[in-house]
Amino acid sequence: MAVCQYVTDIRMGDMGDVRTTSPPYRLFSPMPSPISITRCICQGREFADLLPLARQHNWDLAALMEHTGCGAQCGLCRPYLRRMLKTGRTEFNEIITENG
Repeated sequence: MAVCQYVTDIRMGDMGDVRTTSPPYRLFSPMPSPISITRCICQGREFADLLPLARQHNWDLAALMEHTGCGAQCGLCRPYLRRMLKTGRTEFNEIITENG
């Protein structure tokens, strides 16, 4: 899917001035794809692989971090791990912060 934008005048910076001769012309730019957060980037571990481990060993977030290293480095996955342990979800399509 693309976003369509009609233009009658295109300026190309160092390439000079380019004018269209038969307006309107269409410029297409791709829509941003939806986010899908499914893993700890630092450890390269999928949440879908971590959830069964956490359930099998009855780990809380601190124990999961200690045993896998996930959430213990940059911390960006920590809110997702917390939500995973609470809800059982392993794929997230929204940004979750420590406070969220």
